[in-house]
Amino acid sequence: MTIFAALTVQQVGPFAEKHIRLAPGLNLILGANESGKSTLARAVMTTLLGDVDADRLHRLGHHGEYGGAIRLETPTGAWVIDREYDSNQVRVSLVANDHAQEKFHAKVSPRGRSADVIAYRKLLSELFGVPDVELLPAIFAGERRLVLEGDAAARARQILNGQILHDHQAVREDLLDRYFSLTNINPDGRNRPKPRKIQLSRQTIDQLRERLSHAEQAYALLKQAEDQYNTAESRLTAIQDEAELQEQELQRLTEYFEAEQDIQEAAEKRKILQDDKDRVIKLKLKKEQVETETKRHAEVEAIDRPKLQLLRRRLSMLAIADQREKKATELKNTPVGNRRILLVGNVLFCLFLLIGSSIAVSLRPELYLTILLVAVVLLLPPLGWALRLWLQLRTIKQIKQARLEDLETDREQALAEADALTIGGGFDRLDRDELQQVIDDAEQLLELREECERVKSQIEVLPTIDDLNDALMKIDRETALLGEKTKTMKQEQSQLTNVSSDRITSVLSRIEALDEARQKAKTERDNALTQLARRRAEMENPQSLQDHLLDCEAELAEYEIEAAAAYKAVQALDEAIDRYMGEDLVRLADEAQRHFNRLTPGLSRRVTLDADLLPALTAESGQLPLDLLSAATGDQLLLACRLALLDHLSPENPLPLWIDDAAVAYDASRRQRFVELVVEAAQDRQIILSSADRHLSELLGDRANIVQLDLTADDGVITDEA
Repeated sequence: MTIFAALTVQQVGPFAEKHIRLAPGLNLILGANESGKSTLARAVMTTLLGDVDADRLHRLGHHGEYGGAIRLETPTGAWVIDREYDSNQVRVSLVANDHAQEKFHAKVSPRGRSADVIAYRKLLSELFGVPDVELLPAIFAGERRLVLEGDAAARARQILNGQILHDHQAVREDLLDRYFSLTNINPDGRNRPKPRKIQLSRQTIDQLRERLSHAEQAYALLKQAEDQYNTAESRLTAIQDEAELQEQELQRLTEYFEAEQDIQEAAEKRKILQDDKDRVIKLKLKKEQVETETKRHAEVEAIDRPKLQLLRRRLSMLAIADQREKKATELKNTPVGNRRILLVGNVLFCLFLLIGSSIAVSLRPELYLTILLVAVVLLLPPLGWALRLWLQLRTIKQIKQARLEDLETDREQALAEADALTIGGGFDRLDRDELQQVIDDAEQLLELREECERVKSQIEVLPTIDDLNDALMKIDRETALLGEKTKTMKQEQSQLTNVSSDRITSVLSRIEALDEARQKAKTERDNALTQLARRRAEMENPQSLQDHLLDCEAELAEYEIEAAAAYKAVQALDEAIDRYMGEDLVRLADEAQRHFNRLTPGLSRRVTLDADLLPALTAESGQLPLDLLSAATGDQLLLACRLALLDHLSPENPLPLWIDDAAVAYDASRRQRFVELVVEAAQDRQIILSSADRHLSELLGDRANIVQLDLTADDGVITDEA
């Protein structure tokens, strides 16, 4: 028996996150309206089969991932099915010893037809023990007023009819295969496009009759075939002769053209060799010039690149020392300016002011204080200005002295570093100009050496003068031989005077046209020969045609009798299948009648089912379809049919039943009988009820596992109490 052991949803309906545990037997999910009972039922179906409208389950205000997971307890163990509703990613795991082993993981779209979808549906069928997962909606009873959808109902009827219907269908297919192997005529629809044995036999008979009807013209046709063969043979011989002449002409033209090409190639090769010879001569002259120029710089021959770098470093140090000495000389000769003159002028002004003040005091002693105050006021600005000038002159002198010391230090360091560079060869005692001249000569010598090496490498790559002279003589001899050959060919064949690639192309085109004509003529000759042989055979064996015609007519009669018998057998089987297909509805209606009588005792109405498993009640006044029944009676009728269907679909592995909004609008007596029915049915299968009626939980008592749904006001998270 397969049961739902647990259900988890995230961001679905009113739930941020919800986990409920279910028990075998009878379960009651109890909660107020809008607490999420119907959402849980739909979430189970969406988790199992997917839903193209799954976004309706998405919790309002949430924009992330949402989905659900189901734990199943089956005869093969505990399984967990987890689906993301937005992406339809499904994981199926087998749980053993609290360890989950993943068995399946792929995208499973609700209407997909991929290999992953087929594998998942097969696994789901094995877990629930049903032949087709399209039958799983029969587990859920709620707002849908159908037992199963149309296609699923037809599939359920095929399963209910069992092996007998399968055997009938197999025999019927064999008979139809045999029938259509004989003829392409379909009495019930469009004919088959490909002709079968009967049609082929009729075509053969028509052909034989036509050939017999033309027996009088056989001799004329034979004569005509002989003439066609002779004409084709003559035409083929003429084409072959012309083709041989054209091929000989092509061979002569090709030989002459190739000789001309060889002469041109030899001339081009001789030009290349002559260019190489001239280049070798020029390179040797250049090498001699470079070696002569190198000897002119023998005095700096001992200087290599490392020594050249030392010389450049010494020259730069000497240049730095000269620069520092020049800057020190310029700094020493820099005049102080007019600051000293201003200082002397201010001092003299102060002396004159003091002398004048002394004279004024001696003349007017009574104004001593006034004169002293005026003298002080007049002395303060020039004294301050003189003090400022004196300080500036002192600071300038100190800065100048420090700068002179720095320049002298830099000069001494540069000279010391220049003296520390040991080069040898008398180059350590050279002054700056002589050193610059030595560096220039050394650089020029190094460049000459490199140029000499490049020239040597180029000379080594090229052939020697002797080899080039030998090659030129050889080419001249070959050119002379080719010239004699072409001259001889022109004398022998006058048409070779204007040979070109266009002329050769024209001959090739003619040969190709002759080849095509030869193949066509050969085909015509072979066809004429075949036709001639066939005509002769017909003339030699006229009786064989008549015998063959009689055999074909007898074979056609046998095929027609066999085809008629096969089609009559198919019609008989179709009638038997139609009669048998009605028996499953009778068995299912009888079982539904038994459950319905328990729910509504005393109601003398007969339960009937149509081909789409749509139930109805039949009374003395006529048939009452489902939409004319009250909501409670219609719900009870659907429940009875659903129980009957589940009993027949999987008798070996009872399927669970989920009833949403159970016993809504039931009166007290029918509610009591409903409780008795589900309690009894829960002995063999798991039944899950959802209801907002607490009185129903009181009727069930401890016979059911009660799951209470409570929605908190803080976070919207649903918790359960069992």
